Amino acid sequence: MHLSNFFVAAATLLSTTAFAAPTRRATGPVDQILNNWKITAYGFDDNDDGNGHFGNNVIAHPYLHKVATEDLGTFDRPSTFAAAEALFNPGDKIYIPHLRKYYIYEDGCVECVQDYSNGIKHVDLYIGEAKLQGSPLLDCEDAITILSGGTVVLNPSANWPVNPPLIFVNGVCDSQTFPVPTAPPQPPVTTTPVKRSTTTSSTTTTTTTTTTTTSAAAKSTTTAVVKTSSTNTSTTTTTTTSVKAITTVTAPKPTTTAASGSNTVTNGLACSTYGALACSNACTCNYATGPSGAFVLLWQCTPVNASC
Repeated sequence: MHLSNFFVAAATLLSTTAFAAPTRRATGPVDQILNNWKITAYGFDDNDDGNGHFGNNVIAHPYLHKVATEDLGTFDRPSTFAAAEALFNPGDKIYIPHLRKYYIYEDGCVECVQDYSNGIKHVDLYIGEAKLQGSPLLDCEDAITILSGGTVVLNPSANWPVNPPLIFVNGVCDSQTFPVPTAPPQPPVTTTPVKRSTTTSSTTTTTTTTTTTTSAAAKSTTTAVVKTSSTNTSTTTTTTTSVKAITTVTAPKPTTTAASGSNTVTNGLACSTYGALACSNACTCNYATGPSGAFVLLWQCTPVNASC
């Protein structure tokens, strides 16, 4: 019931492949919100080819698509809609706010022409798949229909929200509706990043270290210059700790037999401390065997066999 006989011959030659034709937009201001429209729906089951043959997806004004389709309902992939030829040109887009879907004019509608002659503006929206779907499809058509007082946006921008689910697919109807806005959406704000220039200053510190070497023949002085670079973004601190040199000398094996008994006195104390031992001779520093059996440096009476 959506095609006029004038387009039957051309429409029957169409396949299901989409055209590559660009999508045109209706003339006039962008985002015209118009009220008091009649909004209905149709599908594969109740679409005719203009000659009384129902159960097809033939369209009168193929533009973006070769056949009627729900497609995605987005700005770039709008669904097919039908209307009176006096209201639209093929390729004109509309947006249906209560469904949040975009549509493109690609089909004729006999009932829409009759309504137009009676002063009623009428659009018929295609839903469903390319097959017979029975009463669930017809029930879904009724669920989204607005017989009067509907809102249609002419020449819509790409800024309107889209409800992603298809309205009718696999026998399931998504008849969700949304509040109708009174003003078009604001375009997204594009922020241009500002490039910031950062200047890094570099400081070079020169440290002079002087090393003096003295010999019997001559004296020489060597000066070393060390450059340390630092920046304001990173600071590296180097700390040098002076370590006292330790010289280790391997002690020679002792040549003196250790004193025995009370003749051996504790290492490191003056000999006079042990005068009570009555050593008859002077104390000397000799190696002796310590308690653990290792050689240790001890004070002892000399000679080692002195009577104490």
